[in-house]
Parts: sequence; C-alpha cells; structure tokens
Amino acid sequence: MNVYAELRFPDAGAMRAKADVAMTIAAALERRGWTARDAAKLLSRPDLPRILRGHFRDVREADLREIAGSL
Repeated sequence: MNVYAELRFPDAGAMRAKADVAMTIAAALERRGWTARDAAKLLSRPDLPRILRGHFRDVREADLREIAGSL
C-alpha cells in the first residue's frame, strides 16, 4: 500500500521509496541503540532527526541511501 498514492501525491512513488529508506535507517538506529540526535552527530547529518520524523521531501533518495549505507 502506498499512502502517498492514496493521498494523490504527484510524486507518490518517490515518496514511498524515500519512506522505505527512512524506515531502514530508523531500524538500524534502533538496533544500535542510537537516538536520532546521536546518529546526526556521528554522521554529520543535522537533518537526520527531521528526516526520521517524515520530513524528507526535499532530501534526495540517493542521500538517504548513503545514510543507510553508512550504518
């Protein structure tokens, strides 16, 4: 199910893909016992807490995948 498509977002596919990567990042942080703030400092990504709250429209999917890969 793609909630972005249900809400008729024009970029529903891209938003769903970004959401999937954000969930992967969140799961990796949880496995390590890191908070979003801890990870933001360690990865030099001050926007990470915002991303993990679902505010990733302006973040490239490639950047999200890079964050996920660094975990």
